[in-house]
Amino acid sequence: MRQINDRFRFDALFSKLLKVGRSHEEVLQIIMNNYSLGTLVVQERIENNHYLRLKPIDRMHGGHAVRIKSIYGQLQKSLGIQIQPAPDEWDRLFNIDFYIKINDRYIGLQIKPVSEGIQLPQIYKEKALQEETHKKFTEVFGGKVFYVFSKTISGKKEIVNQEIIDEIMEEVARLKVL
Repeated sequence: MRQINDRFRFDALFSKLLKVGRSHEEVLQIIMNNYSLGTLVVQERIENNHYLRLKPIDRMHGGHAVRIKSIYGQLQKSLGIQIQPAPDEWDRLFNIDFYIKINDRYIGLQIKPVSEGIQLPQIYKEKALQEETHKKFTEVFGGKVFYVFSKTISGKKEIVNQEIIDEIMEEVARLKVL
C-alpha cells in the first residue's frame, strides 16, 4: 500500500482527484482505500474536515501552495536567501516544511497558519511534541528550526511573528562562520 505522510502530498492528490470530477467524499474514500496515511495527515486533514475545503485546481487556495507563494516569498525577500521545500523524508523525520542551506549546514523552517478560531494552544502543543525532532535536526544538520506563523490580513498572508526574521538572520550569520 502506498503511503502519504505529509499534508501537502495529501492536498495535491486530493485536488487532482477532485479535478477529474469526483466529489469530496468519493475522493476521501479512494484515498482511504488505497493509501496508508500518516498521523499528521489524519489529524490535520481528515479529523478536522480540512479536506472539504480543498478545491479541484492545480494550486490549492488557502493551502500549502498559496502559503509557499506568500509566506515563502516574503521570507526569501526579507532574508535575501534561497529557501527550499523540505524533502518528504525531512518532513517525516524532522517536522520541517522548508530549509535554508548555509555552506554544508541547514536551517529548518516550520510554517504554521493561525487565524481567529485557530488553535494557538494546539500549535504550541504540536511545537512541544516536535521539539525532539527539531533537536535531532540541529544535531544532524547544525542549524536551528524556526516556527513562522502566518495569518491572513486583508486577504493577504502575512508573517505574524516578524521578529523571527531577525532570529533566522542571526542563525545564518552564526552558520556562515563555522
